[in-house]
Amino acid sequence: MGTLVGNVWAGRGGAHYNQMITPFVYYNVQKGWYFMYVPTLTANWVGSANDRWIVPVGAGFGRVFKVGKQPVNARTQIFNNVLRPNGRQLGRCKLKLNLCSFKGEASSPCFNQLQISDAVRIRYAVKRLSLPSAGR
Repeated sequence: MGTLVGNVWAGRGGAHYNQMITPFVYYNVQKGWYFMYVPTLTANWVGSANDRWIVPVGAGFGRVFKVGKQPVNARTQIFNNVLRPNGRQLGRCKLKLNLCSFKGEASSPCFNQLQISDAVRIRYAVKRLSLPSAGR
C-alpha cells in the first residue's frame, strides 16, 4: 500500500502542467493471484475548475506464474472516469504482461524486465444513448 505523486511541466514557461497522484493497494490471495487498486488521478492546473480533474474508479486482478522457468506477471484493470474534462474518455482498461529474469542474489528485485502493456480506451454507449454520466 502506498502513493506515488508527481508533477509534469511542459510547454514554454511552464504553461502546461499536470499533477498525477497514484495510490496503490495490492491484496495477495492463493496460488499467485492478487487483487489491486492502482488508479492515476490527474489534475490539469491550468484548466478551468470544471475541466481540471480526471478521477478513475475501478480495480483489477493479476497472477504471478511461471511458463517453464520464466516468471510472468499478468494483470488487468478496468476504470470508469467518474470525474473528467469535457471530451475525455469515459473509461479505461489496462492490460499488462511482465516477463522477468532474476540475476544476482536470490533476494534481488526483478530486473531485465520486459513489459508488454496496452491501455485500451473504452467508449461506453452512454453518449450515444444520451444517458447522464457521473461527473457531468
